[in-house]
Amino acid sequence: EAPASYHDGILFTSEFNPKGKAFKTFPRKFEHPIKRIIVIDDIKHHLTDLQATFEPDIEVIGLHYPLVEKRKHTWDTEAAKQEYERRKPNLRGDL
Repeated sequence: EAPASYHDGILFTSEFNPKGKAFKTFPRKFEHPIKRIIVIDDIKHHLTDLQATFEPDIEVIGLHYPLVEKRKHTWDTEAAKQEYERRKPNLRGDL
């Protein structure tokens, strides 16, 4: 889990944050009650997670930006090892 940050009315989270949990901690910090949350996310289930967490008390408007979902991300240990070996000569010794 990575820390979330808040700036100028925008809550920034990462892929490692459960979105509902990250958002749930922030409304208590505002002076006025929150009526609506507008979310842009590349993973559709993050939007449904937020809706399940807040609705019907707070309206959640979710905008799905599917760029990342369209790419197939699978971890390939062998490919990672090969890439590391390829880049190893260029790595600084003090890392």
